[in-house]
Amino acid sequence: MQALYGRVAINAEMIAPGEAAGFEIAKDQLIQIVSPSGRQVAEMVAFRQDDVAERLSPATTRTKNKSIMLESGKKLYSSRFTPLFEVIGDSVGRHDLL
Repeated sequence: MQALYGRVAINAEMIAPGEAAGFEIAKDQLIQIVSPSGRQVAEMVAFRQDDVAERLSPATTRTKNKSIMLESGKKLYSSRFTPLFEVIGDSVGRHDLL
């Protein structure tokens, strides 16, 4: 992915199946989610640091993007219709928000 080319990871974690981890992501930082065995399901939960009542919302994201599918250029929205993340690359090509 061009957006990640030349960047250095500040944190990397291998999360075992059925386990969870938490990370703080600052504005303009990138996150990369990789499925090392392929075709695995990942669940991501996100909250605003300054207001944990505002959270990542798959329903709002589907509504704003007019699609259940995620792809490069699409944004992930909060429960208050605020963009929280943007998909900047996708090596798999098919992700849904169901």
